[in-house]
Amino acid sequence: MGHEIKKILITDNEESILASLSYALQKNEVEVTSCSEFEQAVDALMATSYDLLIADIAMPGGRVFKSLELLGFIKRHFCSEVIVMSKYNWREGEAEMCRLHGLNYLNKPLNIQDVLTICERINIPINE
Repeated sequence: MGHEIKKILITDNEESILASLSYALQKNEVEVTSCSEFEQAVDALMATSYDLLIADIAMPGGRVFKSLELLGFIKRHFCSEVIVMSKYNWREGEAEMCRLHGLNYLNKPLNIQDVLTICERINIPINE
């Protein structure tokens, strides 16, 4: 009996982040979908159940995932776990809101190892 392939959705308008995260995660027997636009991310979330959403807090076109309440709702209804990324330092109130909604948060520039550590913690298999 094999294990279930985990599904990860990555949303970011920076192609370099999409490429590096996708590369690092795909080496670990997971299915990765990447989106560079907000509308693509919403369509993907509506079409498929994901184990993890890795979301840039701001997406192009003026659309944002800035509402931590929205990301908490997405976590409760569309995917098991969420990592929120921001190029801005998290203020204590924002960090507390992430914790209240059960969201993981990371600052950019990303350290890929930090993402992989969170994946391991939430039972997404990682091959070192």
